[in-house]
Amino acid sequence: MKFGMGFLVLAATVLPGMVGAQERGACQEDFASVPQLPQRGWIFRNNSSPIGSTGWFQGIPARFTAHGGASNSYLSADKDNAGGSFPVLSNWAITPVMRFQPGLSLSFYTRSAGGAGSAADRLQVLYCQRGPGVSCKDPGSESGSMNHFNELMWVNVNADAGGYPTAWTAYTVGAAQGLPTSGSGRIAFRYYNLWQNPNDWGSTIGIDTVSVQGGSGCTFGDTIFYNGLQAS
Repeated sequence: MKFGMGFLVLAATVLPGMVGAQERGACQEDFASVPQLPQRGWIFRNNSSPIGSTGWFQGIPARFTAHGGASNSYLSADKDNAGGSFPVLSNWAITPVMRFQPGLSLSFYTRSAGGAGSAADRLQVLYCQRGPGVSCKDPGSESGSMNHFNELMWVNVNADAGGYPTAWTAYTVGAAQGLPTSGSGRIAFRYYNLWQNPNDWGSTIGIDTVSVQGGSGCTFGDTIFYNGLQAS
């Protein structure tokens, strides 16, 4: 069963004893309200070129339903993130700050709409570690920019037609994929694809049930109730 993040904040407010258990276990973002995510520390940056008519948006059940919970409770992007004749998709969704430590991992579910054309969707997962002059808020301004972000993994790295899962599929990143074990920073999801045949180069993707395990605080809650997290 999925619970909106409002449940987690309420639990932390009314039942402070639950915070310790939350810190030792997992915390989860279920995307019940995408428009509220920036208020909780998420950063969205569409560096597609030319930029299109959409960014990251609330899930659209007519395209596909969520991994769990309300049918629209997922984060979504589509090929209209870019426009023009020779577009490059480069649309970033960056998590709030989290503390990196041994045993930390992040898991998520993703899928595409699939369908006619076997569209070649592709997703890159990256991290940024904060340091002097590095806030991990800015991936750069160009479609190919990564700034201080480093690659962890890909979904459908070769942009194969039909290579992106068309059913909700789980992925996990941790130290084995290069996630730091000290300091703090952010993890980013980048919907990224170079121009191909306009009929085949992207459809709609969704991200859902993003969960952090082994952390000392809940990255996705209201950070006033948790230790070890910062909102900037």
